Amino acid sequence: MIKKILISLSVFLFVSCGGGGGGGGGSASVPKPSVSISASDTEISINESITINWSSSLATSCTASGAWSGTKATSGSESFTITSAGANSYSLQCSDSSGQSGSGSITVNSGYPISIGELHDSGTVSNIALFIDFNNNLIRDEDEPTFNTAADGSFEYRSTSESEANCHKKYPTVSNDGTLYTPNINQQGDSNISPFSTIFNDLQRNGLKYFTGEDSAADCNAKNLYWNETLNLSQSIALKRIEIYDSVTQSDFNSIGITLSERIPDIKKFQLSAKSISDTIEAEFQTAIDSQGITELVSVSASSELDTSNFRTFLSSSYPNPSTDLTPTVSSIDSVAVQAGLIVELSYPNYMGNWNNYSLLISDDIKISNNAQILSNQSGCYLNFSTLCIQDISLNNIIQYGDFSINDLYHKQTARGEEIFENVQYITDSSTLACREYDKQAIRNEYEDMYTVITFSEFRGDSYFYPDDLDCSTWDANGRGFQYEEFFNDGSSIFMELWDNQEIFYDQSEIYFDDYDQDYPLPSDFPIETLEVMATLESYYTNSVALENLSDSANPFNILVAILNGDIPIFGAPGMSYYVSIENADKRSSYFYMDLSSGYYDCSSPDKFVSNDLSNSTVWTEGLIECFAELDRTKSFNAERIIRNRSPLTGVIYE
Repeated sequence: MIKKILISLSVFLFVSCGGGGGGGGGSASVPKPSVSISASDTEISINESITINWSSSLATSCTASGAWSGTKATSGSESFTITSAGANSYSLQCSDSSGQSGSGSITVNSGYPISIGELHDSGTVSNIALFIDFNNNLIRDEDEPTFNTAADGSFEYRSTSESEANCHKKYPTVSNDGTLYTPNINQQGDSNISPFSTIFNDLQRNGLKYFTGEDSAADCNAKNLYWNETLNLSQSIALKRIEIYDSVTQSDFNSIGITLSERIPDIKKFQLSAKSISDTIEAEFQTAIDSQGITELVSVSASSELDTSNFRTFLSSSYPNPSTDLTPTVSSIDSVAVQAGLIVELSYPNYMGNWNNYSLLISDDIKISNNAQILSNQSGCYLNFSTLCIQDISLNNIIQYGDFSINDLYHKQTARGEEIFENVQYITDSSTLACREYDKQAIRNEYEDMYTVITFSEFRGDSYFYPDDLDCSTWDANGRGFQYEEFFNDGSSIFMELWDNQEIFYDQSEIYFDDYDQDYPLPSDFPIETLEVMATLESYYTNSVALENLSDSANPFNILVAILNGDIPIFGAPGMSYYVSIENADKRSSYFYMDLSSGYYDCSSPDKFVSNDLSNSTVWTEGLIECFAELDRTKSFNAERIIRNRSPLTGVIYE
């Protein structure tokens, strides 16, 4: 049918135009006015100004509509300060004396800044996908917003919601492949990204264990806010270290990728080297998963970072020598090792019934070259290293040459909160592979201003690590304890532990993590006797038992006071101890320790150290009151924070 219509139309046109002889046709049409309109910027923040420029042809008058109004000249410019969020359409219609008109329009989007800056890199900077990383896992999860860089590497991401922007601008901006990162250095949403800023992802990775099972859509929840405040403080300390020892001010750091652009290719090469190593390790795990026929069930991802101590290498005035010790020197950055970290995440949903399995393998402080090589952890392999220092890329070698640890856990949501069976193993001496192991049962809950973790922990003891089995070979409990942790939105935290080294007070059956597998699955619930112990001690911690001598609300010393008052009759019991550690919002730490069998205690804060035994009961009691006052998460300390420089090769530098 369409073909017939086209044929008929062509015949009609031929007859109409070809024939008939007379006349010269109608008069030529009169051209209409035209309008050209543009804006100095089309993406701006609230209270910023833009200029609208316009011109027209054949017009005698113009009228504005949309975000502006009134009669306008046939050409000109006008500036506006936009004070509200949204899309602002500037339309202009221009007419001639006969009433014919033309029109044009430009839209300026205004919003509250979340992430605005420029990407500086040794590779392409155009059309790089970025996202806001709410849960600090360096992976773009569902509901984490994404945006792209422009052709010149600039990027702009805003929100029309002020409250949303005030939250989101505190979170890191990360490239989709995880290789470029900025912690949004000044927390105002205007931070550049470069390989220099990417070094800060070292600080972020340490929080991954806090986010197991967390939905990233809950962007400004207590858990994310706590860890983000922690990251911000850690970052500010690292920036202060750079300012003191490398003469780079915090305000200058945001443009360091511009001012030291010649060093960007060197940093990038090390970062890509670390990524290549992590990709190889990921492939090793993937091969093992494929060989077991569980590819569709298990996901694996590996990531890498350079330690913040590497700022000493790339900011050093004696570059490329990465130390204040000028001997030995190196002729090329190719002869320098840097300190890197690797992390492998494994996820197996519904591995045992309703229990989801999640494993986190971390190897920190590995020395690597800029050519995707692992180096031996020996002083002769830090600078001017020979081929004898180079080790194969394998899981065994990241265990051997890094500070290696495993968090292996099963978790699920229940009416009590997120419940977790967890096994923690870490190597205490890489030269001998001496290791330590814990099994834990934990319940996590989130509230408006904090989240809590209540744990029953069993210390499996010290042994030796078998890389082929990924196992610290322990077999029985060597101490057990109750732990209560609180993490607050402002970045402060409280840890309390009541430990039984003799396993007398805690006499319920133990849970041995290594016993469970597909043939011998986990119980569907925590053992009732463990839940009863946790519930009883929690009731003292929060004083839901309403004892007169305890604080009315949750307090880390409530359980200790109940013990000293005889409400929990264990004072003087062998092997019992009580420990509290507190970090305020400035990450200044204090601790308290009491040996409950003898009554000896000591406490320490940045301002004070106190220790006493029961030889003088008056002094003993007065000292306790002093300790309680020092261990307050809202307390500010007078002592100046000491910030030491760090080398990626030799550790702390005393300069």
